Amino acid sequence: MRKKKNTTKPLMGIFNKAGVKPQRFVRELEVESVDGYELGQEIKVDVLAEVEFVDITGTSKGKRNIWCYEKTRIWWKIELHTGFQETTD
Repeated sequence: MRKKKNTTKPLMGIFNKAGVKPQRFVRELEVESVDGYELGQEIKVDVLAEVEFVDITGTSKGKRNIWCYEKTRIWWKIELHTGFQETTD
């Protein structure tokens, strides 16, 4: 469930039209016909039981550009270990 104060006005219009409380997730499904479905009906996974494959789109969390951190960390290790002291012979 989503709090009413945290819901945008366009989404609240959709929820009010359907006559349901604000939901956390709103998804669209492509169906051949809308017979048997009502506005605001909750659809569960069992509807997809006869479907063999489902296309899923996702976004990765992003792992940053790690090589620059690794490079800096290596230099810090060298500096801490040796101290970059110049030797005078």
